[in-house]
Amino acid sequence: MSTRAIQFLKQKKILFEVVKYDHEEKGAAFASRASGFPLERTVKTLVVMEESILKFEEILINAGQRGTMLLMAPEDIEKAVIVKVACIAK
Repeated sequence: MSTRAIQFLKQKKILFEVVKYDHEEKGAAFASRASGFPLERTVKTLVVMEESILKFEEILINAGQRGTMLLMAPEDIEKAVIVKVACIAK
């Protein structure tokens, strides 16, 4: 199984681990419960990074396919793509 996100990260030689879960419901809260990973470290979008995630050693981020997340260091996301870091969460 490969997604465009996975292919992109492999091309950039960025480390990640694929985490699969049974997708029964949309959203980060369900993905967090299903994967057993803390909600505050679960990012269910490929578009929006929140500056508070940078304090964590690893986060789960959407891999571009339902039921598939990537466990990776948030600073590697900054290395892989052009980002603007901002506080957007309430």
